[in-house]
Amino acid sequence: MPTFEVDLPEDDLLRGEETQLHLRWQNQSTAAIQAKSLMATVAAGITGARLASTEPSQTGGARLEADEEKGSVKVLVVGELDLKPGESISVELELTPLTTGPFAFAGSFQPAERMGAVTLGTILVQVAAREERANRTRLASTDLELARAGLEPVLRQALVSLPLARGTPLRLVDSRSDDGNWVVEGLLAQLLLERGVRVLADSTAAHQMHYRLADARVVYAPAGSAWNMFDDSKSRDARMEVFLRLEDADHNVHWVQRVTGRMHEGRAPATADWLGGAKGIDQASVAADHRAIEMGLSGMIVGGLFFVFFAP
Repeated sequence: MPTFEVDLPEDDLLRGEETQLHLRWQNQSTAAIQAKSLMATVAAGITGARLASTEPSQTGGARLEADEEKGSVKVLVVGELDLKPGESISVELELTPLTTGPFAFAGSFQPAERMGAVTLGTILVQVAAREERANRTRLASTDLELARAGLEPVLRQALVSLPLARGTPLRLVDSRSDDGNWVVEGLLAQLLLERGVRVLADSTAAHQMHYRLADARVVYAPAGSAWNMFDDSKSRDARMEVFLRLEDADHNVHWVQRVTGRMHEGRAPATADWLGGAKGIDQASVAADHRAIEMGLSGMIVGGLFFVFFAP
């Protein structure tokens, strides 16, 4: 599947001020991806949305669907899309947020061989008032907080189809011991209680929700220019994947879901080294690749030596 990212001009947006976002779908796998469409949506709170350029070559053939009354925005890239490994499709979107708080940008794509869309994850974009930005010190999220923030909106959406009526007793059961189970259990309990489900700690509940944390990791990758050896800035990509299964007292399976949450930060905070290390989530770093610079310097050195020893 392609990845979905949203790049911001700053750490957050300002309420009531027009800004430009960079939406990007990228193939980071080793195989080509054929797709019918790429999508990004925001449910509410946006006005004045428009594509920054009308040139098809720059927008990737994108079109915009906006509802000014609801404040919703949908960006679509439609066609016979063929993303080769490493390739990406980008769209520049201009918009004005109407309120403060987090805005959820949901990314998805429709594979060429399927009828329905596949969720790529949700990116939370913070919107602040100008006076709030001036008077506050932004606290960086830990790796665990970032991964949980990415999982929450997709898990909330998945539970919409849960076949349980309000007031139904339910017990949460972990399918496998994992250090990160407490994060999943706490988030599940919170969202189920919001839906009116009675979450019990004992075994008297007729229904059981089995959950398994399949993946929890954060990857730090170079975010600066490959030609600048002194730019040590990094991006941060958090991922959590959970398998869910609902069973009744007779162990009949009524509902199965696989939920994958992603959260991306274009610029990881300078305190990144202090934000990991928690049990339940792995941290990995991708080393910067300066081979092009090294080859250039080697060529200059060889050329200089050739000039010194062989020039007339």
